[in-house]
Amino acid sequence: MIIKLFLIFLKIGFFAYGGGWGVLSIIRDEIVRVHYILSMDDFLNMISIAQLTPGPIAVNVATYTGFKVAGFFGALSSTIGVILPGVLLSMIVYAFLLFIEKKYSLDKLYRSLRVGVIVLVAYTTYLIFTSSAIVDYSSIVVFVFLLIIYFRYRKLNPLYIVLFGGIFYLILKVI
Repeated sequence: MIIKLFLIFLKIGFFAYGGGWGVLSIIRDEIVRVHYILSMDDFLNMISIAQLTPGPIAVNVATYTGFKVAGFFGALSSTIGVILPGVLLSMIVYAFLLFIEKKYSLDKLYRSLRVGVIVLVAYTTYLIFTSSAIVDYSSIVVFVFLLIIYFRYRKLNPLYIVLFGGIFYLILKVI
């Protein structure tokens, strides 16, 4: 299982363009739909936990999945698997861009990559909203309230938003 986790997350790492939020749909497909390692509810819980812990969300998801399935060595192999392609590709791309940037402007390339990342984030958001994450009106009320707070106080640390959301949701459920 440890080698299987490494290979799954190595594959994910090679296609993890756009950062953690952009790659969550790929991770979901691999660990929920293709390999049946986690259920969709476990995956959604894992996203919540990964968001609360420091570090990149894709790495946190890989570590959490590996630990849940195969303990410490599962977490280690999953984490190395998801990080290794990015490290190698970053070194290659950096060397290539340094060489090319001396001759050409790369603004159009960067703008086109941003569009692709936005599409991946929007699709992941859609998947979360159409799954069992939003199960009642309390969730929707908390979501709208936190969204308003976040846009009003943009400098507010996202950790406070998440913690306040959890507390506010619990208060709504008790009342």
